[in-house]
Amino acid sequence: MNVNGVSTQQRVRQLLPGIKRAILKAEEGLTDRKPWQVHAESSSYAMTQGPNHAVYHSSEGGSLLTTLDNLKLDPGLIFGDLGAGLGMACFAAAGYFNDVVGFEVDERFHNAAEEIRISFGLDSILFLHQDFTARTYSFKYLGVVYFYKPFFENFNLIMGATLLRLSTGAIIISRGACDSSIFPSEYFRELPESVKRASYLETLRIYEKTHDADPSLIKHLLSQAEQTSPDQAISSPDRPGK
Repeated sequence: MNVNGVSTQQRVRQLLPGIKRAILKAEEGLTDRKPWQVHAESSSYAMTQGPNHAVYHSSEGGSLLTTLDNLKLDPGLIFGDLGAGLGMACFAAAGYFNDVVGFEVDERFHNAAEEIRISFGLDSILFLHQDFTARTYSFKYLGVVYFYKPFFENFNLIMGATLLRLSTGAIIISRGACDSSIFPSEYFRELPESVKRASYLETLRIYEKTHDADPSLIKHLLSQAEQTSPDQAISSPDRPGK
């Protein structure tokens, strides 16, 4: 949509500095910065009220938007952020795509993101207060998916099963803290456009879903996750202590 010759995407890009300030203010109110923990690679996160040791990572969004510009994907594809937090990735993606969806299970973060969206009058973004890991959820309509490790417990099993439910041809963009084992070569291929920087946390790994997975495999992975207790969960170098 164009208003006075300015597209929605152009308008979003102009608004991003103000959106970032609003998100920083919301962060202070939700986390008070005190429960924030710092990983060895200088990635900070705060625990949320979601399941599986859910966490919120601060994000500036600029590298994602630059990557989208370089990829030259179809703006008509629907972009989905799995674990939207306060929505920074969604706001950045709205500077490129016509339709953006953000999934967030913590109601406080969802409500804050929605308030920011409304205050800036952005109708191209839909924030859903939903658990994207739910067995029954379908992602067939998503053409592009982004995530940055929104939870720690059983991450490889649960996120692996989630990504297998995407349609063939879907593009997945993940931050470098993600374990590449959730992208088995039978179903995904890494694209050469993956952006690698000095720190693995600054790497944006880009994959394409190449084949459909047997539903029984997805069910098996989810069953494994449900049967694994927190103490037996797959370990991760940046899993928070209890």
